[in-house]
Amino acid sequence: MDSGVSSTAHGLAGAVLTGRDVLNRNGGNSDCLGHGTFVAGLIAARTTPGTRLVGVAPQALILPVGVVNPAQAESAHPVTSSSAVAAGIRHAVNSGATVVDVSPAVTPGPSPELRAAVAYAQARNVVVVAPVSAATGTNTTNVVSYPAAYPGVIAVSAVDASGTPPVAAGKRGVRVDLAAPGAALISIGPRGSGDISGDGAALATAFVAGTAALVRSYYPHLSAAGVVHRLEATADQPGVTLPDPQVGYGTVDPYTAVTTVLPEESGGLPPNVPPARPLHLPPLRPPRHPGRSRPRSSSASGSSPGCWPAAAPPTSAGTAAAATGDWPRQESGKSPRPGRRVLRKQASDHRAAHPPDSLRRLRRPDDQAGVHPPLPRGNDPRRISALLARGARPARPAAR
Repeated sequence: MDSGVSSTAHGLAGAVLTGRDVLNRNGGNSDCLGHGTFVAGLIAARTTPGTRLVGVAPQALILPVGVVNPAQAESAHPVTSSSAVAAGIRHAVNSGATVVDVSPAVTPGPSPELRAAVAYAQARNVVVVAPVSAATGTNTTNVVSYPAAYPGVIAVSAVDASGTPPVAAGKRGVRVDLAAPGAALISIGPRGSGDISGDGAALATAFVAGTAALVRSYYPHLSAAGVVHRLEATADQPGVTLPDPQVGYGTVDPYTAVTTVLPEESGGLPPNVPPARPLHLPPLRPPRHPGRSRPRSSSASGSSPGCWPAAAPPTSAGTAAAATGDWPRQESGKSPRPGRRVLRKQASDHRAAHPPDSLRRLRRPDDQAGVHPPLPRGNDPRRISALLARGARPARPAAR
């Protein structure tokens, strides 16, 4: 509901239904001001060659309803009346609209007729969106606006690209439900192939109305009150006490509003998730012996070359040992593989029990009685070390 919508605007081909101007009783498919076409482009612009501009709900249908006085169409501040907005709401509801966006640049004042029209839409399960106007002057602040001030209507304020409201909080009694982008916006115009820019809370209502259209399409059985609750519950919250006087419950989030499962929709329980399939892991291979490039093979144990001997499934203790890098003890009772220190000790005991022939020739008959032969003179350290290991004593140097 605005100044009308141009059905020939690029990006809106096939998206604009036959509308109505409630003031002059003509069709609403023309737009001399361009404000209504701008809002319609933000809601439902289709993808067109040469432009990347797409609306929030690109498959939505637009029913244009003109509520701006034609005599004020060329004015910088077009005027509308509460009776015209009330008649427009009733016409939109009777024509089958599920979301009504009241987006004229200047909102009307309160009236019993307008309040009754809003109640008429709510009784017929229709979502009504309206902007929170700002008072012009030295200090720009939000003011009580209609029909946004009526209960059940989504009151929308504007924020810039950083999420900061460009308008200060209004006086006591100004209600804001949601915020939406409303600064330096780009959309289509009523004529030509170029795009135009604009800002304000009246344009920000397009994002809330488009998101409401997405929710109503994805949740066709959701009531109008349920749509409003979903938009407020899934908004990007400002991190302060809600509702905030400037952004309400936060900035509208179209993706989250469609995809989020609210707690009351699942009975307060998380959604049912199918049980995970069991994970089958390959058997754990033991770590390689340090200092070896490949583990030794054992043909006696029946293992293949280059592999460890086949072992029974490890116990809990064996699993813990494998996790620490140690080779676990097998269930068959075999001891772990000996380390380097054990191998050196076994080799030393073997050499002591089986001395080489050179040491056997040095033994004398009295050596059996515990008398050790002297060490031969020479400078072979390996031979001397071997003799000392056998208990030989060094020979005394000859006296001169």
